[in-house]
Amino acid sequence: MEATFHHGSMVDTLLPGHPLVVTSPPGTGGYASLNLVKVIEWELYNDGRLIIHGVEDFFDPAFQILRYPIYDVINIQENPREGFSMLKDALEIISLFILLALVAAFTYVLIRSFYFSSETKGWRICTFVLRVLLFEFY
Repeated sequence: MEATFHHGSMVDTLLPGHPLVVTSPPGTGGYASLNLVKVIEWELYNDGRLIIHGVEDFFDPAFQILRYPIYDVINIQENPREGFSMLKDALEIISLFILLALVAAFTYVLIRSFYFSSETKGWRICTFVLRVLLFEFY
């Protein structure tokens, strides 16, 4: 572990935004610790994607927030200009307006079909509009 990870470096976990921190002091040889908890058995399980090590005690959830706030998920902020985030936000707003327009159109057709036609014809129009909205063409 000493050759790969240095004191204070981050080790990702299955909980995004909550990594473990290497706390073993440099030059300790085989002794390694994560969040001040000693690793006592290496690779209890390893399938190539997930590695589980045996540790001496439970991890303190507050450790990372108090001693290494730079790794805290709350402090990780997105840059609004980075990547396509502005485009993504715009597409979400547009899709919301499209959904609202479809609901309004369905409501209009439903009300109009019940007021200006017979009951059975109104239900047929209603089911047709539902199929169109749900993309269920027969």
